[in-house]
Amino acid sequence: MVDAPRAPRIGAGRHEPSRPDAVQPARRRTRRRDASLGVLDGGGFGPADRALDLVAAWHVFDAPARQVLRDEVGAGEIEWRRGAAWAFQQAIGLGWYYEESNPEMSALGLSTLRRILADPELSSLV
Repeated sequence: MVDAPRAPRIGAGRHEPSRPDAVQPARRRTRRRDASLGVLDGGGFGPADRALDLVAAWHVFDAPARQVLRDEVGAGEIEWRRGAAWAFQQAIGLGWYYEESNPEMSALGLSTLRRILADPELSSLV
C-alpha cells in the first residue's frame, strides 16, 4: 500500500481498472477524518478456465442434451475436452469421498464418470 498523499507522484504502478465495478476503495478511520489508503482492483473475479462452465453438462445432461449445450455455447474440441477433464476430476472425488456421508453426491460422481467413459469422442482417446 502507498500513502494516499504520495499516490499522485507514483506513475509506474497506476493503471486503469479492468472493470469499474471491480474497484474497491480501501479506507481507514483516523481521529480527524476518513483517510484513503488506496484502491484494490480485483479485476474480473471469474474462473481461470472457461471450460469450468461446461462441467455441469457432464454432471447433469445425457449425451443429446450435452451436444445441444456444446453447439449453443460454441465450445470447441479442446475446450469441451477440458470441461470433461474438470468434471472427471470432480467426479473421482465425489464417488469415494461421499460414499457414506452423502450417498446422493457419491452417486452423482459415479454417474458423471459413466457419462464421460461412455462418450465416444472421449473414449477414443484412451
